[in-house]
Order: sequence, then structure tokens, then C-alpha cells
Amino acid sequence: MNSVDDIKSSVNSIDSKLSQMKSDVDCLVRRVGDMEGSQQFISQSFEKNKSDVESIATEMVELRSINKEISDQLETLRCENLRDNLLFFGVEEGEGEECVDIIKNICSTSLSISEPVEISAAYRMGKKGVGKTNSDNTQTTKSRPIVAKFMIRQQRDKVRKNSPKLKDTNISISEHFPKSVHEKRKTLIPMYKKAKLEGKSAFLTRDKLYIEGNLIVNTDEQINQTIRINSHIKSSRSTKNTHKSDNSTTGAQSAPGYSGTKKKATKSRIPSKISSPKASSSSQNGSRFEILADMHTESD
Repeated sequence: MNSVDDIKSSVNSIDSKLSQMKSDVDCLVRRVGDMEGSQQFISQSFEKNKSDVESIATEMVELRSINKEISDQLETLRCENLRDNLLFFGVEEGEGEECVDIIKNICSTSLSISEPVEISAAYRMGKKGVGKTNSDNTQTTKSRPIVAKFMIRQQRDKVRKNSPKLKDTNISISEHFPKSVHEKRKTLIPMYKKAKLEGKSAFLTRDKLYIEGNLIVNTDEQINQTIRINSHIKSSRSTKNTHKSDNSTTGAQSAPGYSGTKKKATKSRIPSKISSPKASSSSQNGSRFEILADMHTESD
């Protein structure tokens, strides 16, 4: 009887454990079902988000395309707005000057234009800058370019066409472009000069360069690299001018018998009296691009 009671007790215990296990299994089944439902919801959300991301990416591409079109149109409008302007470089700057009269005088005397040139406005462009230091430690003012807006486009084109007559002078003439176009031209001008030296057919119009009839693509990386180089040159030039100013106040350099950098600097400040027109033209172009770089890297 005791054995039967023990067996019955064991069976009851097993039944109880089985019931508990069944309850645990049912709980696990419910949890697995919940997890499957959550996983399915996550998958659906992921697919929806993926579709939204792809849609957003497509819209961004379309917006970039529209933005580029708008930027190109704005750039074209800016260029057209400056179409009647010309930049005059190398014109000596003076106090109380009338820029309109100066440009009219250049057109009538140096460019041999007999008809009265009608100019609606003319002014100096950029901030006043300090030029070179003379032998007596006095600093000269750097002449800023003059922007002239012509009332008649035919007269503007005639002045531009007659600009080669200024090759034996310190004055040069250039077209007026927005900053964005000017930055692109700065990366194209070295390639344009190189092609000309190699005897190739090269044509630069606004911000597009054609060599042997092929359009040269100007990448954004080239533009950014040029901007970084110009900023570095400007910083180096500013540091160099600061050192020169400090050295000019040093008593040792003004003492008798001093030689070295001061003597070399004095020599470099003495202009050559005899120079070929070709060399003069090259020098003018270099200073012109340097002035343009300064204007477009400084705030007006």
C-alpha cells in the first residue's frame, strides 16, 4: 500500500510539473508570436523607410538639378547685368578725382575714339590698399581698378576692341564678371596661356575654355584648389608686408654700411627704363589678375 501511495504521489507530482511546463510553453509560444509580430512590423517599417529614403534621394537629385539650373540662370543674369561694364587697371589714383572724366580722357586720347563716349557711372572698385615702400620709407597707395558702365553697348565694345593700343602703357582693360565666374576663369587662364604658348587654337569666353574646338571642363575641385591657393598667397603676402614694416623701423638696417635684404629690395623697386612691349603686356596682365584676386578675396 505504501508503494502504491508513493507511485500515486509521484504521478501527481509529474502531472503538476507537466501542467507547469505546458503553461511555460504556452507563455513562450505567446512571446514568440509577439516577437514575430514585432519583427514583421519592423520589417514593414524598414521597407517603408527604405522607400521613403529612395524617394527623398530622387527628390534631392531633382532639387540639385533645379538648383543648378537656377544658379546658372542667375549667373547668366549677373553677367548680362555687367555686360556694359569694363574694368580699367593701372590708372593712377588721386584725391578728389572724377572717374568718369578719367575714363573719357583715356578713350579720347589713348584709344583714339573721336566720338563722345557716354558713361553713366564710373568708380573705384575694392578697398584702398597700401602699395610699395619707397626708398625714403614712405608707402604709396595701391591704385584700385575703375569700373565704368557705358550707356551705349556699341561704344563699350569699341573701347574693348581698341584696348591693344594700351600695350605700351601701364593701363589695361578687362571685362567685368561676377565673383563666381571670375573664380572659374582663374583656373582656366593658366590652361589658356599654356595652349597659346604651344601654338594651339584657344578661345576663352566668360567661364568656358575651348582648346582646338573642345570644351575644357572646369571642375569644382579645381575652383576650390585655386581659392585655397589664393588665400594662402594673400596670407603670405600680408605676413611679408608686416615683416617689411617691422624691418623698416629697425635702426640696424638704417645704419651706414648695412647690406643684404634692404639692398636687394631697393634694387627690385627700381623699375626698368627699357622693356619690350611684350614683356610690358605680360607684367600688366599679371598685376591685373593679382588685383582681381585681392578684390574677390576681400569684402567690399
